[in-house]
Amino acid sequence: MWESIVRLLEQYGIWGLLFTAFAESSFLPLAPDFFLIPLSLAMPHWALLLALLTTATSICGSAFGYYLGSCIGKPLLKKLVSRRSLARIKIIFNRYGGWAILIAALIPLPFKIFTISAGSFSMHFPKFIIAALVGRGLRFFGEALLVMYLGSKALTLIKSDLADFSLILAAIVVSIIALYSYWRRRHPRLKKRLTA
Repeated sequence: MWESIVRLLEQYGIWGLLFTAFAESSFLPLAPDFFLIPLSLAMPHWALLLALLTTATSICGSAFGYYLGSCIGKPLLKKLVSRRSLARIKIIFNRYGGWAILIAALIPLPFKIFTISAGSFSMHFPKFIIAALVGRGLRFFGEALLVMYLGSKALTLIKSDLADFSLILAAIVVSIIALYSYWRRRHPRLKKRLTA
């Protein structure tokens, strides 16, 4: 599989990365990580710029997925996921809102399901974009930084454990969110002083 990806990269390079980042957020289940990591290895001095381009293009694709969801979301989702899964997704959106998008942007699940669902369930668009931007930025910049600091060892690490890497990143974000929520509940007066 990696050999065919390398061949694709040789042919399309950055354009392949940008197309994949856009398409994966709206209609194609191929993760841009498989383009970003080898390209960052080939051009480590451009790794952060590649992460920025990947994040920006993924956000554009997310907006397109949201638009698809708002126009034809329910019939499209019924073709993509089972009724039971769709009901679960709706519960997750109702309960967690933007946090659901942020976590989905970090983990290696088909992100298009979440972008289309956000449009279909009429999620607040600015909240959706901010959550997608934070999640995608953490994921792609995290991978670029790993490549910059570990070199080819990062490829081995991420290649064998992309799901683990994404889940660890998601766990860190969830822990930070939980600590912040706990702190906010425990210190309401301090919160009022800070916002006054």
